Amino acid sequence: MEFKHFSHEHPLTLNEGKGWHALTEIIDPKQTCKGCGESILPYLPFYLCHDCNYFLHQRCAHLPLQTIYPLHHQDHRLTLLSRPPSRHSRRTNCNACNRSDWQHFTYHCPPCNFNIDIECAIRATTRVQHKCHKHPLIPLQSPAKFHCDACKSSEFEGPSYLCTICQFWVHQVCADWLPTTLKYQHQSSIGGRNAHDHPLILSYTFPRTFHKFVAFCEICFEKLSRPDWVYYCPDCRYFAHPSCCIPIISRNTIKEEKPALPAIVEKETHLIDSNNSIVRLPFIEEFRDPIAVFIQSISLGDHDHDHESIKHPSHGHQLSLTNIEREDDDHILDERMNDNNEVCKGCYSPIYSTSFYKCNEDPNCNFLLHKWCSKLPKQIIDHPCHPQHPLILTTDIYGMIRCNGCKKLCLGFTFSCESCQFHLDVGCASLPRFIIHDLHDHSKLTLKEYKSTDGFRCNGCNYLLCGMAFACEVCNNFKVDKECVLLSRAIRHRYDEKHPYKLMYSPVPGIEEYLCEICEKAINPRQCFYCCGLCDQAIHPNCVLPFGRAISAYNPGMFLITPHHPHRIPMRESIETHGATCDCCGEGFFAGKMSGFECILCSFKIHMECVDTPQLVKLRCDEHSLRLIYPASSSSIESGIGDCKVCQREIDRNIWFFHCSQCDVSVHRLCV
Repeated sequence: MEFKHFSHEHPLTLNEGKGWHALTEIIDPKQTCKGCGESILPYLPFYLCHDCNYFLHQRCAHLPLQTIYPLHHQDHRLTLLSRPPSRHSRRTNCNACNRSDWQHFTYHCPPCNFNIDIECAIRATTRVQHKCHKHPLIPLQSPAKFHCDACKSSEFEGPSYLCTICQFWVHQVCADWLPTTLKYQHQSSIGGRNAHDHPLILSYTFPRTFHKFVAFCEICFEKLSRPDWVYYCPDCRYFAHPSCCIPIISRNTIKEEKPALPAIVEKETHLIDSNNSIVRLPFIEEFRDPIAVFIQSISLGDHDHDHESIKHPSHGHQLSLTNIEREDDDHILDERMNDNNEVCKGCYSPIYSTSFYKCNEDPNCNFLLHKWCSKLPKQIIDHPCHPQHPLILTTDIYGMIRCNGCKKLCLGFTFSCESCQFHLDVGCASLPRFIIHDLHDHSKLTLKEYKSTDGFRCNGCNYLLCGMAFACEVCNNFKVDKECVLLSRAIRHRYDEKHPYKLMYSPVPGIEEYLCEICEKAINPRQCFYCCGLCDQAIHPNCVLPFGRAISAYNPGMFLITPHHPHRIPMRESIETHGATCDCCGEGFFAGKMSGFECILCSFKIHMECVDTPQLVKLRCDEHSLRLIYPASSSSIESGIGDCKVCQREIDRNIWFFHCSQCDVSVHRLCV
């Protein structure tokens, strides 16, 4: 059977590969194929020209005259040439493997001067169905530098697999060498000091079961995305990058191993170093409020010898020391404690101590002050978040000022730098510079300030950091916000009268599904939550509204208790926008303000950002405090409302505003 090929002027005869004995003439066994340069084997079909001693493998003879190479422009077809094109008497390199001694069949793209030898071309048309991917993959043997979808590295050059359908590209060593199960022991800093020693399962995408939560690698703390390869433990919800689990991969590169985490010895004290400067949290005493301890640490004077009566610059009347008896000597943090709404005017935290100062001169005056808040220093020097200027204690707040630490309204005393407009409430100002926390106990955490535009998230709750947070200097990716740091080791709740809820950072053995008892929403067990293991109950920290802790991050299932409204108001993920308006500002619930609180007993609705409107404000244009007026109470103003003292515009009685009854002055809420 004769065959005419473009690479040779004579017809070629097919030999069907029946061995040398079947040949009609003696042929040199060292003959090679003119197409690929490989040896001619007698048991494989080949074409030959008897006159010219010209040989071609059958597979080389039937190569397509034009083809598309997956790593070249898809609209450019490569043309098959009998030899590489030479330019200026120089050899042409293969653009795939960089081979320069190639003198055989070549695929060539004239517009791009792109050339590949047929070995690379044939390999590119081969498809492998690999277990790591749903589409057929092309095995590429030539070294290439790219971003591997498995190990996320772009440093290693070697053979790879490529998917031309979805641009999936991995190192062959990652796809073929990584074990499907791995016994990896790691002392995770998320979840305390218990080492994880369960087998990890390799998944080629992030498991769909856990898509409802944002997950992080437990070793490097980087966020995991859905296309990521991951080793995971389904019981512990433990996730890790393959490159973090296996520091040595057979690619002649060794990743630097993580330093061992030193064991932390439990101490029966709050302060663990000799200088009393690094605080250990949560406190050993399960129900101790840390903010109260921090404020006491910065207050002046002898706390064991308090004056029976004092005159404080924040109040015009004499204050008397009041002692009361509590049934709970250990001050258990309970949602039902302090139902009488007694609040300290200094730190604006509830009065749960047995001894505090109270105004007794006027029976209608409810001015209360913690003992330690009465002894605050006049200034704080070299604060870690504002070291350039001292922060001056201010007991009179004019207008509405937001704390730079927690981004909430300052309702009590502040430490302020007026020149920089930097303000901290008493709780944020008292935070220690360094702490060690159970959430990340292998190194100290340093107090820092973050902006929401920085893009960092808290490793305890996954909320975007905005304000003060604690960061690890060793692990650059570990940061935890003030609210998670101050969570108590345990709380009590009416849903479980017998046992306290313990603070947890990792899944609890025996519990398969985590649902909050209050909001009935799913709980991510790799983030902070409260749990009673005996009753198999769990609660979001934000649903409990822990005692002495202000609202930080609004979460579906949260309840609001406010002096603005007599009922307990649940939060709604979305409020119907058809005609619904906020009772505070009068604006509708449109894009950007879709979440808020809505009373199920009446029609009261309020935006999240309107919740912390204070009851009283003080303006420089009036010597008296202005009281917040609601629509229901505006009719009690006998002389009429009039225009706003600030902008001189009319005040709408149907929304909240501030009014001074002594001076007959009214001011818009936004003007304050």
